[in-house]
Order: sequence, then structure tokens, then C-alpha cells
Amino acid sequence: MNLNPQLRHGLLASALLLAGSGMALAEPVKPVAKELQQAKTYTVSSAPVEPLHMAPPRLPDLSGYTAEAVQKKLDRSRKGKVSVRRMLQEDTLKEFIGGDNKGAEWVRRQHGIPQAIFIDDGHVDLQQLSRQVPRQYLRETAPGVYLARLPIVVGRKGILEIDGKVKELRLSQEAGSFLVNDGKLFVTDTQVTGWREKDNGPATFRSPKEFRPFLLSWGGTETYIVNSKMASFGYAKSKSYGVSISQYTPNMAKRMGRPAPSGWIIGSGFSAMWYGV
Repeated sequence: MNLNPQLRHGLLASALLLAGSGMALAEPVKPVAKELQQAKTYTVSSAPVEPLHMAPPRLPDLSGYTAEAVQKKLDRSRKGKVSVRRMLQEDTLKEFIGGDNKGAEWVRRQHGIPQAIFIDDGHVDLQQLSRQVPRQYLRETAPGVYLARLPIVVGRKGILEIDGKVKELRLSQEAGSFLVNDGKLFVTDTQVTGWREKDNGPATFRSPKEFRPFLLSWGGTETYIVNSKMASFGYAKSKSYGVSISQYTPNMAKRMGRPAPSGWIIGSGFSAMWYGV
């Protein structure tokens, strides 16, 4: 076999080096395969791929989730018990009034020991609620328009209904108003707005650190928002983002024995929120 002169010279040099070192070749040097002397060229191609076809997802049956079905869930048989009292020592408000000087926000806005409106037991609608608390905390400012200047808390056995008889519920930014649901909340055919009294208009976003009203529903609660508008809520504080349906911390949920919260949102809109829903 005729080898390339350079390859033959290299093989002879290797053999002489091995012989000079006292080493013997176990077997004669084999010639390099002809295939290694010349590279081959390969072409890679693919056959046409058929486009993927996926079956449309099967949507759940939503026929039972209607405004009429929500009305059937309302129990108006027990008259609500309403009070105005301090926010301190209330489990539902510990996220906002507990350690790390969290309560300073409401001390500053209320100019004193923070208070809230509580619906402790039974059913009450917003019109009734406004008649049961002092006017400086919740009042009708125009036909069907209400301004809340304290937080409103729905207790574990409480039911709050804000219905179409209310054109708009305005939660005062300056006074630190917000909504916390620990029972059942029904918002139907109305509007709830974070309100800036100084501007006589919605509490538009200015800074993530600036308090704006919000709605929070805790573990074990039911929240129904139907054919309503929620606007100008939320800022960058825990559980204060906009409209939130949230479980308690694991330790709190275990201590209070609360299952996961639930809610229906039907035909409603959310605008100018920090996080939305």
C-alpha cells in the first residue's frame, strides 16, 4: 500500500523512537484507513412536519353561577348586630394593626385610637348600616352615594349586602377606610370606589407606598361580586393590594379552624387597582 509520504515519515520516526527507548511494538503498525484520509460531507434534512392539532379544552359548566343563584345564598332572616369599636385585639385586623408599628397609619388618619365599624352577627345592608352608626363614620352624601370614613369589618357570623339601592360606596383614603370580610359579603349591581375627599374624586395612584382603600376576604369566607365595578384600590402593603381573597397564615388558619375562602365574581369590572384581583 502506498502511504502519504508525510504519514510514512511520521510512522517511521515513531518506530525508531520506540526502538531507541528499548520498547517493542506489540504488533506491526497498521496503515491508516483510507476513509480517515478523506473527510466525508453529510447533508442533514428533515421531512415536512404536520402542524399540531389540539382538541379545544373542555370548559367547566358555569350555568349555575348566576346573579339569581347568588340571591338564593342570601340569608336575611337575622338582623345584623353592628358596633363601632377599637381595631386593636381583633384577629381579622392583625395584618394591619399588629406589630412593627402597623397601626400608626390609622392613628395618623383617624387622629386617635383606631376604630372600625363591625358587623358581628346577622344580615345588614349598607343603607341600614348607615343608619346604625354615627354620621361622621358613614353617611349618604348624595342620593344613593355613601362615604365611609372608617374601616368596615364583616365578622365571622356577619353578612353585609351592598346592592343596587346603593349607587356608589366611597371608601375615604384620607380617613383610612377599607373593607375586610370574615363572614359573607354580597356586592351586587353597584360600585365601590377608593375615594380621595380632597379632590372629590377617585383615589388615583400616586405612589406604591401611599395608602389606598382595599377589599380583603379572609379564610373561610364567601365573597360575591356581581354586575359591579370596583375602582381605585390598593397599595404595596401585605393583603392590601386591591381585591384579595386570601387564606390566613398557616398557624392562624389552624388556630381559628378556617377552611379556604371562596368567591364568585360575575359580570364585574376592576380598574385602577394596584394588583387588581
